[in-house]
Amino acid sequence: MKKKYILIMFTLLLISSSSLAQYYSGGHDSLIFDGARNNSISENNPCGCTIKILKQSGMTFATWCEKVTGKTCGEIDTFYNITKSIVPLYITEILDTDTIRTGSVESSEHHLIDLQLNDGKTLSLGPDTKILIGKNHCTKPIDLFVYTGLVYLDLTGGDKNKTIAIRTDKGIVVNKGTRYTIEIVKEGDISIDVVKVYDGSVTFQKNLQSKENKKKTKDKAAEMKKLTDDFQSGKISIEEFTKKMAELQKDLSETLPQNDITVNADYESRIVGTENPTEPVPFDTNENQWWE
Repeated sequence: MKKKYILIMFTLLLISSSSLAQYYSGGHDSLIFDGARNNSISENNPCGCTIKILKQSGMTFATWCEKVTGKTCGEIDTFYNITKSIVPLYITEILDTDTIRTGSVESSEHHLIDLQLNDGKTLSLGPDTKILIGKNHCTKPIDLFVYTGLVYLDLTGGDKNKTIAIRTDKGIVVNKGTRYTIEIVKEGDISIDVVKVYDGSVTFQKNLQSKENKKKTKDKAAEMKKLTDDFQSGKISIEEFTKKMAELQKDLSETLPQNDITVNADYESRIVGTENPTEPVPFDTNENQWWE
């Protein structure tokens, strides 16, 4: 009987030890647990690559990571708490791989934020702006997507040989060590990308993966097929078929890429709708330098 009792207690002890080990190795849902106890802190930040906040005015929505110390089962532990919300003014770094969005210009505050990437490049976001900086920009080529608004980029710092690609739904801008702005504006139902260069030069091209370009290509291909079917079935003449096919081919050619447009300092270029970038034209470089 005594041996049986000892065996039962030993089994319960094993189960209890296993449960505690499971808890400490991954029992935290909302926090990233660093696996250390008794005030020991992991040397490598588990939050990943961060973006430094240089200046903030108004509201910015983003994701950040805070180191938190608290008790777990009566012992002091260190956690890294990830939060996605309005960024408090005391926060000095935010995370990549998630959207960063400034508040509306309709508010009484001027919503701006100045950010610094890992290698020293900086960018400023105007109001009503939403962007996404690609994952692990510290070690990988920098990839930035602009959804809405106005962004000023100063790429003269840091590694000038490190290319940064800026994408929108309509266009792609590739550059090294330059200063320029990219703005997405609305004129009625038409969306326009505007690139203005203040120093150096950039290349500007159409984004063929945009929803509008894909839809236009698909629609034109369907029209061509129907036109061919109508001709083969005798519904239209050879003259009508030739004329309409030439028109469709011309429309379709507008969705195909041209050579990259080079935009030099003091010049701007635009993408309107599904068109290719316009030829660069001069602009007033002293107008509304809102990032200053």
